[in-house]
Amino acid sequence: MSTLVAKRETESSVHLGEGKTPSMSVLPQSCLVDENLDIILEGLEPLAQYTVAARLTESGIHAASYAHFVSDSLGCISTSKLPSLSGSYSGMEANGLLWSMDIIPGQKPGRRIMKKDVTLPFEVEFSVYQGHISPIVPILDGDGLDSVLGSKTREVEPIMKQVQRRFYLADGVKRIAVRDGNIRGTFFIPAGDGPFPAVVDLFGTAGGLLEFRSALLASRGIASLALAFFAFEDLPADLSGGISLDYFEEAIDWLYDQPSVKRHGVGVLGVSAGAYIAVLCAELFSKVKAVVSINGSIVNYIAPMLYKGKVVKEMGLADWGACEFIEGKDDALSFKNVYGSISDISKMSNCTLNLELSDASYLMIVSGGDVNIHPMLSFMMVDRLREFGKGDNCECLFLDKAGHLLEPPHTMHCYHSYHKAFSACFAWGGEKVAHAQAQEKSWKKIQQFFKLKLSESLKSKL
Repeated sequence: MSTLVAKRETESSVHLGEGKTPSMSVLPQSCLVDENLDIILEGLEPLAQYTVAARLTESGIHAASYAHFVSDSLGCISTSKLPSLSGSYSGMEANGLLWSMDIIPGQKPGRRIMKKDVTLPFEVEFSVYQGHISPIVPILDGDGLDSVLGSKTREVEPIMKQVQRRFYLADGVKRIAVRDGNIRGTFFIPAGDGPFPAVVDLFGTAGGLLEFRSALLASRGIASLALAFFAFEDLPADLSGGISLDYFEEAIDWLYDQPSVKRHGVGVLGVSAGAYIAVLCAELFSKVKAVVSINGSIVNYIAPMLYKGKVVKEMGLADWGACEFIEGKDDALSFKNVYGSISDISKMSNCTLNLELSDASYLMIVSGGDVNIHPMLSFMMVDRLREFGKGDNCECLFLDKAGHLLEPPHTMHCYHSYHKAFSACFAWGGEKVAHAQAQEKSWKKIQQFFKLKLSESLKSKL
């Protein structure tokens, strides 16, 4: 990976009119995915219309965005200092061309761009066109990528283009495959001298091993164990046999014993089903000192939870008739209301979390626009801690109009996607602008929370 230093080099220029040689600088040229973007165009016609477009291809999936600008009186455009007048986003948004990307029409329904190989960057190509145009056209059968933002369909050629590389993995971060005992995962250790605060990183019912969040956490100074728990190598293919908490205890003990990890305890970060498991780990295992729950639930809707061969949490009763189809989104399924009323859930003591049994610190991140899990299921965890006099152990970050899949900032919003385990499109919800702002805010908060809670010394009782 190139050194993460912004370079103001001009790699793309073209002669545009007598005496004018436009230039394009994408800053930084190589960076982490959570860093800000600026595209500087100079030597343009003053007070003229231009379109700046972005495109990204990952695992054969194509996404793109565009924005309309008017150059200033000197013939310059800075995408971080001038507003987009229309296009994929409007207004002054430095990273708008990144988070406003959409999957290009004409591809299979429910496509979602997600980084699978963190050793390789996202390569985002930025192009500049004269005039205010809409350069994104559907992909037709047999079309290649060139027809997505090229000349085959609209006979429009960009006057300049340049590629930016956006990494999850910073220079010096160690990526170590973990196949120790039953543990299947990848351990990321930050560059520099440790020890570091450390977390176990869990996703939900998608299964497999997802590394992108752990890689970025380590790039920001937090050691992270990306942990698979089904549908990976020799782990169970699905969750039909229940989930063994012994597996997570083994992973937590392993992480705690690493010499690069601070001795105050470890954290667990989870989203969706992974959030329920994260909170349950704190309930059961004293080495867990900090938990971040992203759109989690107080009720178990995943699979029976087993520990030492016994069921410790049964599954809650779901009203599957309350599923809704979201029109205009490939008829994606919303499960927001399938777990009954709040009064019904409060009676399900055999499947709800007992957060009060732990002295861990909690950060509950709750998206108001989530259509996969009802936000109230997260708020009930906060209320339970308060009920048992442990409200000071919990912070709640409510993000109005954000969707279920909160990920690192400047990555595109995914309203719905195909869920292979259920052979259906799931709706995640959220409004694009609000979701982008929520990802930026929550990512900063997650880092601050773990660094504080996993670095402080045990408080003396005077």
